[in-house]
Amino acid sequence: MKGIDVSHWNDVQDWKKVKDDGIEFVYIKATEGIDFVDPKLSDYYNGAKEAGLLIGFYHFARPKDYQTTMKEAKNFIQHTKAFDADLPYVYDIEVSEGLSAQQITSLAQVWLKEVENKLGDVMIYSYSYFQKQYLLEDLTKYSLWIAHYDTPEPSFSRWKEYKCWQSSDKGSVSGINGQVDIDILKGGLDMAKKDYEGHWAQASIEKAIRSGIMKGHTDGHWGPDEPLTRAQLAIILDRLGLLK
Repeated sequence: MKGIDVSHWNDVQDWKKVKDDGIEFVYIKATEGIDFVDPKLSDYYNGAKEAGLLIGFYHFARPKDYQTTMKEAKNFIQHTKAFDADLPYVYDIEVSEGLSAQQITSLAQVWLKEVENKLGDVMIYSYSYFQKQYLLEDLTKYSLWIAHYDTPEPSFSRWKEYKCWQSSDKGSVSGINGQVDIDILKGGLDMAKKDYEGHWAQASIEKAIRSGIMKGHTDGHWGPDEPLTRAQLAIILDRLGLLK
């Protein structure tokens, strides 16, 4: 499934033309660091949703320490929780800020766990060289979005497979002035909470997803007939505001 990722640096003029050009999904930059919110977040979300594209959100990380990472997670959660997301929430890590691989890995886990707990399914993004140098084995439980250009297949290590591939930063798409990143979502709609389609509880499941009570699993499926654990029940009750 072909898609794009955008931020305020991109000039999207017509989302219908984007979709008509064969684009099926879009990742929109939501936040960066502890307090930056992309000024195009709401506009791009509304335009993409009206055009019928599948939508995901990403956060550009500025790793420093535990406290900063928690603030980054809060910034992202605060500014995406009101939007419907069809795809996993993404931690975009491309800079080390002088930290070691173990520190980068540990801080990534902090953000991913917090966002997964508060919003749902998550994924980690990086480019090929950085991923090999800084993203260690502990992160392989999360889906990987890898950036690697001018190659028939992306190069990465530790993960058995990637879920999304940013294959170019020089794409040309109708409705967008200038170049744009091109992405390939492996498995297509399997990543987009579609395993409950046709289920007798589909309407209620979609309400639960929209409300943020339950979002799905890290591997991209919802699992409508899986049993509910005591831990999951506690999280649901907490999200409903029934716990003090």
